[in-house]
Amino acid sequence: DRSYPSSSHQNEVQASCTDHVLYFLESLLLPSLVNGADLREAILNFVVLSPPSSFFQPQSSQFSFQSMHVLDKIVPICLARLLASACSANKDYIESQGGVKEYGSSLDESDEDQDSTNSVEPKLDPTGGFLPLVISVASVWSEEVFITRTDAMQQQYVTEFLLQSLKGGDLEQNDIGHEHSGSSLASTLVQGITLRLEVSRAESIRIDGMLIAEAMSSIIGQSIRFDELHPSDEGQERVEGDRAKYGVVQKNSERKRTKTKKHRAKKKPLTLDPDAE
Repeated sequence: DRSYPSSSHQNEVQASCTDHVLYFLESLLLPSLVNGADLREAILNFVVLSPPSSFFQPQSSQFSFQSMHVLDKIVPICLARLLASACSANKDYIESQGGVKEYGSSLDESDEDQDSTNSVEPKLDPTGGFLPLVISVASVWSEEVFITRTDAMQQQYVTEFLLQSLKGGDLEQNDIGHEHSGSSLASTLVQGITLRLEVSRAESIRIDGMLIAEAMSSIIGQSIRFDELHPSDEGQERVEGDRAKYGVVQKNSERKRTKTKKHRAKKKPLTLDPDAE
């Protein structure tokens, strides 16, 4: 959500996805998606990689640009969760039937002599098919042509899909670095993040890059935090810093007063000796 650190907007989206939209989509599409890799790819290309040309009225945000309406965010977020669920269910089903040792290789070699209608010869990648889908979206998101020529709101739409894919818990650190068709998700995203963080880019494009960078860093065990995304934290740190500074000054003043009192207490009163010449 582009308005965070306030999480009310994001909670609204997540609640809508879980309670209404996602439940409906799972009951309607999940059985077909579990058994249809081509269908999963087609829906991804049609819904995510071909973002709509019109959106609901954009909403104001903490930045100088307007953010996507919460109703528009529901589509890419729900689709990411739906595809992840379908790929996970597909992987579980295939493994229950004998599974795969690695991409495209069956665990049970004795099935080769069986009738083709009874054997299971899955073409499955290590994450159940979800990783290649995310990489395909990341590849488009990271292209300079997409960054420079695609409408900012459409780029936000694709970014929301990637954010949910990274934050949904379906990808782990090993998945990020796993190569598929010659490229890994990490290297692809780093390329896109680097292009988007260039100073000459529009603010919305730079924010997209920051959001993905923070989401990816949490998976690979690194800590990346951009002040632009957390202005309230920066303000809080400034307030706490001022308080700490004031506290130091106050303590120093108290110490000086204490030392002065002690110094005065140590001074003996001046007495005159009548026998002195």
